[in-house]
Order: sequence, then structure tokens, then C-alpha cells
Amino acid sequence: MPPQRAASMSLAVSGTNNGFVGAPLLLLLIPESAGLAIGMSMLVDNVVIIPVALILFEAASGRGAPLGRRIGGIVRSVLTHPLIIAIAVALVMTGLGLDLPGMIDDAVRLIAQSSSAVALLSIGGMLMGLQLRGQLADLSATVVAKPLVMPAIALGLILLLPALGLPGLAPELAAAALLTCALPSMSIAAALAEQHGEGEFGAAALLLSTVASFPTLTAWLFVVGALGWLPF
Repeated sequence: MPPQRAASMSLAVSGTNNGFVGAPLLLLLIPESAGLAIGMSMLVDNVVIIPVALILFEAASGRGAPLGRRIGGIVRSVLTHPLIIAIAVALVMTGLGLDLPGMIDDAVRLIAQSSSAVALLSIGGMLMGLQLRGQLADLSATVVAKPLVMPAIALGLILLLPALGLPGLAPELAAAALLTCALPSMSIAAALAEQHGEGEFGAAALLLSTVASFPTLTAWLFVVGALGWLPF
């Protein structure tokens, strides 16, 4: 498997669509804890998942170069990536309690409100003329792993915490953790993969994981309800 494909698959399986799917779902199911759960999930995505994915992509692009040059290139590329800079600035401003000036804040909000339409347009363009030949095995593995394997691992970890003598999660947060892992792939996965020649695969994985999540999310909702983690 080409290293760029492996990096694309890892991001498609680990990154979750918290903004467009997770937030509405959790607000309906656990409104009192939804804000906390969504915030923690997005923090993990922005601080861990996306930076690690960028490191994997940069490492895949620099194969064949001397080790020292590869490491230096990876660090430089990741630290200067606009997405990482934006995440770092946002974390610093949030930690210091700083707000953007009104004019800039209005412009950022306007762009944020149009993000879903722009994302759908971009992903639709990547899917134009998509050739699935040679990608079916990788797509099948990704689509099975994202809505089934990842939440199954999360369920095992949630149940294992008390068995190891560690504090367990509150029922609503346990439900949020499991359902978050069962969400389809994050929409930005296709855009990041596109920068490394894997845009078609990233867009196809996003589309298929979203379609697959309809029955699988329903099944996981039954599991969460049977475990008594929902407040109704």
C-alpha cells in the first residue's frame, strides 16, 4: 500500500464528523452534556488527530530522503501549515480570553456559516469521474472500520476503565464517546488527502462512511440505550 493511501485511511477512520453530524445528534440525545462532549471531541480532533495526520502525510511525501532531512521537513511543513497555525492561534486566544475585533469576527462567522456548502461543493468536485478500480479493498476496509470497529474499540475501553480501577465515565459522556466514534469521517479528511494526491479516495471514504453511518449509528443507539447510558 502506498504510504499516502495508508495516511488517508488512518485519517478517514480516526477523524470524526463532529461539526455537521455529531453536534446535532448529541444536542438531541443529551442536551445538558452535549456542549462538553462536543468540545472535548473537537479538541482531540484539532490537537491530536489532524496534526498526527499531517505528520503522516508529510512523512509519506518525504520517503527516500535522508532521515535528518525528512524529520526537519516534516516538522517545518507541519508547523507552517495554515491549519496548524489557525488551531494554535485559536487555542492561545481561547486560553487568554481574547476576542476578535467586531469586524473580523463578523467576517469569520460569515465564512464559518458557508463552510458546509463549500465542503459539499469541494467533495462533489472530487467525486466527479471517480474511478473505484483498485480502491475497492481499501475503501471497504475504511468503511467497515469507521462505523463498526472504531466504536467497538471505544466500547471496550469504556467498559475496561472501571475494571482497571480507573474512574468510569458518566453515563451520558460514555454515550457521547461511543457515538462520536461511530460518526462518519470528518469532512476535512478529503481536503487534506487532496493535497497529497488522495483526494478521490478521501472523498469516496467520506461519502461511503456517511451512507454507512445511517444503519450503523441506529444500531449503536440501540446499544447505548440497552446499556442505560441515555437519560430516556
